[in-house]
Amino acid sequence: MSRRARPEAPKLKEEPSQEIETEGEWEVAGGYIPPLSPSTSEDVPTIQEEPQRQQKKRIRVSKKEIPDYKWTDEGSKKLAEFVKQHPQLFDKKQKDWLNVTAKTQLWAIAGEEQDPPATDAQCKKHYENMRTRVGKILKREKSGSRPADRSMRDEEIMDTWTFLIQHIVRGNTHPNEEFSLPRLTTASEEDDDLSSTGGEVVPVCWRRRRRRRIISKTEAVRQTPALSGHRRIVHDFACLLEGHMLTIPENSWHNFQIECLNLVQKFKQPQTPEQQKVMPPKKKARGRKRTVNSGGDAENLEDSPPKPTVGRKRKASSSVESSSEKITEQHCHWLMKSEPESRFENGIDVKFGIEDLKALPDQTGCWDGVRNYQARNFMRQMKVGQLAFFYHSNCKEPGIAGIMKIVKEAYVDHTQFDKTDVHFDASSKPDNPRWSMVDVQYQRMMKRFLPLAELKKYHLQHRAKGGPLKDMTLFTGARLSVQRLTAEEFDFVLSLEDQEPL
Repeated sequence: MSRRARPEAPKLKEEPSQEIETEGEWEVAGGYIPPLSPSTSEDVPTIQEEPQRQQKKRIRVSKKEIPDYKWTDEGSKKLAEFVKQHPQLFDKKQKDWLNVTAKTQLWAIAGEEQDPPATDAQCKKHYENMRTRVGKILKREKSGSRPADRSMRDEEIMDTWTFLIQHIVRGNTHPNEEFSLPRLTTASEEDDDLSSTGGEVVPVCWRRRRRRRIISKTEAVRQTPALSGHRRIVHDFACLLEGHMLTIPENSWHNFQIECLNLVQKFKQPQTPEQQKVMPPKKKARGRKRTVNSGGDAENLEDSPPKPTVGRKRKASSSVESSSEKITEQHCHWLMKSEPESRFENGIDVKFGIEDLKALPDQTGCWDGVRNYQARNFMRQMKVGQLAFFYHSNCKEPGIAGIMKIVKEAYVDHTQFDKTDVHFDASSKPDNPRWSMVDVQYQRMMKRFLPLAELKKYHLQHRAKGGPLKDMTLFTGARLSVQRLTAEEFDFVLSLEDQEPL
């Protein structure tokens, strides 16, 4: 049977493909498609109707869209303790740092502990604000500002969020291990690199940060002076060693310095006579002639030959003793800090308030755990019978709570050798102990608690108009757990307990 002829269809101007009907199949110019049954032809989409896959975009909520939450000091401290117990919220080295779902659940749990409850976004927003505030305080102090210039709010924030300091890094965190000048890439080269990595899309801000990092590294290398030979090798090794030295804790830095100097002295090559001629002559000390010509120790000079070096050392030691006597005469009172609220380190509660001292036998206890050299030196200057203020620190309201007395002068702190103690120091040896402590006895409570905020107001007034507290170490010196007080400062602070709060 002859096939019926069909009329020829009009040709279009642009035809993507020509379709020819054959028996039981369709033939397309450019591919082959199997025949479809009438029942399934409507369900299966054609090539042109196949939807395009879209990448999932992460939705970021702006801080302005998060409703405000009225954070109290107690709520902020509670959130800080929760964050400190979950390092994956602030430490990038934790394996769950990139787990956004788990971190969101933790923020939600932290919000439920608040009163009234807060959302996970509100908790995260408050944490980020506090982290930014701590970074700004550190940056301001690094630029030359003293810790005494902090406001009361800054002091509370630093005491509450102090564990974030070691995780706030500024500047270039990538060590410059290669000392050759890096080559800057152009935008076209960056696009080629992206295309060669499988078409992975990198945000523009990441590329800008990378370019800034490379430019800063280039400028740093260009600013270094041109070195050659052995000096170049020493400079390169010092730059490489700098990143490792930053990981050494502060309490072990003194021992590290001594060990390094001893190691350098061991490998140091003695100078040749030619090098000694090049070196400029050392200046003679003025006290040498004075020591030889002085007739103060005539008997000693007759018995033994004159030794200028020994005399100079003896004179220096006598000056140190006289200066220490002046210090103890002027500063005969003390201010000693301790934490009255529970805080756990390695599973041990380090809480010790004035009520704990009062509850001890004979109301006497040892003041151990001091791990600062300057504070230790102050304790070694203490004499029996001197009075000290018991200061509550790292708590909701810091201030002076009571008075205690020194009943035993400095002796060896036994906690530095106890491996189970929080204040264990592995670098301290029993034959050469490093840390000391004193014994204190409870005297009485203050008639009223003297908060730090009130003392700060008096300090600012006296600094502007003159007064006993204008140079008080609590506000003008380093933040030590043991501080000196003059008799004038001690008497003025003691008189405040009979006055109304400022």
